[in-house]
Amino acid sequence: MLKIAIIVPEYLPVPAVSGGGVETLITDFLELNEKLKRYKFDVFSIANKQAEESAQRYKLSRFIFNELHSELFGNFVKRISHKLFSQNLLFNKKYFLKVLEQLTDREYDYILVENKAAVLPLLKQVLNKRKNASKVILHIHNVDQIRPSIWVNLCDQCDGVITVSNYVKKLILDEYPQMDENRIAIVRNFSDLKLCPESTYLMFKRDFYRKHSIAPKDRIILYSGRVIESKGIKQLMNALETINNKHVHLIVIGTSWYSRTYKTSFEKEIFDKAKKIPGKVIFTGYIPHEKIGKYYALADICVFPSMAPETAGLVQLEAMGQKKMTIISNSGGMPEYIGDTGIIVDLGKNFQNDLTEKINYTVKLSEEDLLYRGNELYKHSLAFSKKRSFESLSTVLEDWRR
Repeated sequence: MLKIAIIVPEYLPVPAVSGGGVETLITDFLELNEKLKRYKFDVFSIANKQAEESAQRYKLSRFIFNELHSELFGNFVKRISHKLFSQNLLFNKKYFLKVLEQLTDREYDYILVENKAAVLPLLKQVLNKRKNASKVILHIHNVDQIRPSIWVNLCDQCDGVITVSNYVKKLILDEYPQMDENRIAIVRNFSDLKLCPESTYLMFKRDFYRKHSIAPKDRIILYSGRVIESKGIKQLMNALETINNKHVHLIVIGTSWYSRTYKTSFEKEIFDKAKKIPGKVIFTGYIPHEKIGKYYALADICVFPSMAPETAGLVQLEAMGQKKMTIISNSGGMPEYIGDTGIIVDLGKNFQNDLTEKINYTVKLSEEDLLYRGNELYKHSLAFSKKRSFESLSTVLEDWRR
């Protein structure tokens, strides 16, 4: 049985009790491994009381929790990082040095660094010093892990890179043309979100419609994701303002940073903008992953108009897996997952007008058309299952051992 260390980014804990796309994917893999009994994992995560309690149920994963800096400093680092670079490039060196000190006491078949390229030089330095032969794999979930080159030369600092789309693979090869293409593998993202049971959904829908005075034949659009400018939520609300239909409503699931309640200036701007939309705009805040299915069940259409380069787009897979008509932008690797039935909006100079036009077209579709397209997207989403991704990862790890 292979022994694998996983280094989790220092933002959110694993198990994913506070949300987070990367953290949820890791947790899903660990849970499937409990059934398949394929690997032994050591998971290095920031400390969190709820996560520590959740970790007790795993038999094949050992969790090593480490305290981070204060919450105030953490928020300060993220705000400064985003303002200066529009990327999460800063990292807590003291925290990661502690993690590296712990994990290099033993040798692993692989050390899997999740979405934190800046840690690689430190990790390689410690491994070389201790003559530790563990192979290092970088798992990239965000494009800001590829640039700028001054942070790390991937060719020298890791034994392989796992990405989630052809888009990201091409970016890596463009940035590091000397890198062996065989050292870059694609393991597709997936959604493990189960379809909401009809009995649960019908009661929830009745109460939700009554609470927000929504009529049975009204259309509901759903956006799920971080409430930040690069995700295109402002453009989505512009579209609804232009469409000017009081029978079209918007549910916004999420905040600027997962489970945190701090309101950014952009969030305040979005809240003010919601008042100009004829239909209702319902902000749910952060919803835990295990409860989000019933909100998807409310929607007729899901819209994810990201304007930043997305590696893949987990939320679109969630929507497709819930049989929902889905509209996305052609951001990064997102189109690789959508299939032929979803709608793609080009991120060109006419993006705002095109987005408005396609939302307006979709809300006018018949109930039968929406159901048909949602079912087709659901069938397509089955190609991106947790089991397939796990087996794909297993194949990569076995191949790279040779």
